Amino acid sequence: MRQVFDEVVVDRAVRVASEAIVKRWPVWLGVVFDDGDTLPLAGIKQREPNALCSHFMVNPVKQEGDESRFLGCNASQRKWAQSTSGDVKLTTRLTSCHAGFSALLIPLFVDVDGVRRCVAQVYASGFVVQSELVTSYGQLRKSLVATGVEDEDVQSRIDGLSHLDRDQLKQMTAHAELLAKIIEDQLQEKHASTTHQQMVSTEGSFCGMIGKSRAMVQMFDLIERVARTNSTILILGENGTGKELVAQALHRLSYRRDQPYMVQNCAAIPAELIESELFGHKKGAFSGAHRDRKGLFESADQGSFFLDEIGEMDIVLQAKMLRVVQEGSFLPVGDSSYRKVDVRLILATNRDLKQMVRDKKFREDLFFRINVITIDVPPLRDRRVDIPVLAQHFMLKAARRHGLAPKQFSQEALELMSAYEWPGNVRELENEVERMMILSGDQQELGVSALSPSISGVEVTPQFQELTDMELPEAVELLERQMILESLKRNDFNKTHTAKELGVSRRNLIRKVAKYGFETGEDD
Repeated sequence: MRQVFDEVVVDRAVRVASEAIVKRWPVWLGVVFDDGDTLPLAGIKQREPNALCSHFMVNPVKQEGDESRFLGCNASQRKWAQSTSGDVKLTTRLTSCHAGFSALLIPLFVDVDGVRRCVAQVYASGFVVQSELVTSYGQLRKSLVATGVEDEDVQSRIDGLSHLDRDQLKQMTAHAELLAKIIEDQLQEKHASTTHQQMVSTEGSFCGMIGKSRAMVQMFDLIERVARTNSTILILGENGTGKELVAQALHRLSYRRDQPYMVQNCAAIPAELIESELFGHKKGAFSGAHRDRKGLFESADQGSFFLDEIGEMDIVLQAKMLRVVQEGSFLPVGDSSYRKVDVRLILATNRDLKQMVRDKKFREDLFFRINVITIDVPPLRDRRVDIPVLAQHFMLKAARRHGLAPKQFSQEALELMSAYEWPGNVRELENEVERMMILSGDQQELGVSALSPSISGVEVTPQFQELTDMELPEAVELLERQMILESLKRNDFNKTHTAKELGVSRRNLIRKVAKYGFETGEDD
């Protein structure tokens, strides 16, 4: 589990949530395990909360009446950890450290073999709570004296010490609990992956999305910047690119995370029913309305509402949507009183809304109201460098789902998959990998024969977009490998003819063929 923590704390979402806390409040932040060991949250620059806290980190507190016993930060950490292991009722709590500072502890739970266990705690310490000033200051004075500070210097050390009032503590607690939930989600996902003793690399992982290509990194950065705002977000992308995962990330990283998250696909409900679904209705408003019914907007109050396929919405209903976007108010079907909600709207479509506006199929005023911040989800053909790690992820997922042993992809299969256009994008890739796993039988390797004919017949050529997402040595190696493989195929793997065609010595070609695993067992 410790190794999993090392990988989780460098996740982008964990890093962002951690930085938001240490930039705003004077705290030390990390994870404490049930044996008292700690792990600072990686990727953040721990701002020094105050000189006084730093003083106790390097000056253990001598215990009264015991000249040989000194307490340092590790003593506090062991104390915090004592009640964690296996405690399923543990909740967020405020405690203190050995020196007198306040400490906030949030338990981290993971389901292990169907049993919910507390595996560690997020801690934030090095601050003082206003309501505990008298007690904290008294303990701090004793601790300073116990570390050898002269009496006349004690007050000057304490003067200017920052503290949190009730509202500040409440806000910091909410942020810390958000951070803990992000870590929990990552731990649970990693634990599920390790049941087969394999794990997808965390490099490029972001809120359940996988990608290290330039296009995906830029998208992740944009999500980080806008998630904690209340701005309406419009997500654009082809079918199967993962627009719903983007919406989930926006809610998950927002301050509304613990509030409702509602989802509705505008294309999945008939036009005559969607108004009632969104806004609710009064009893007797239409045939079959036997009781008052709350709509999705009202159910999402204080939270987020993801409306997928907004381009499919009837143009008459778009006028009512405009009022919700502008004023946060709506009129249930059959009602005469408007209702007001506070909802963060996230919308998505695979349609060209600008063209729809020109064709009078989408209201121009609504388009301008929802087109505040746009997130473009790149198609898989524009992020080919991500295909191998996505394929590995989906292979493990299919193995877990169907009770199969994990397998390996052949290099040639990965090259063909990377060259394919993937009109169905990530969803099509996931379905293809699941098909390969099921139909491969007892084979340990997923090779070219396991691929669909439409993919196995693709000609492998280097893609410029893929190469530009790589460091130069990696790009050169990929291009070299593809050129050698194509030439070998054209020359029926005759190394003499291939070396001549490529303009290299036969000896050099043999070395490259062995390096890239292109040996056929034959000689020429």
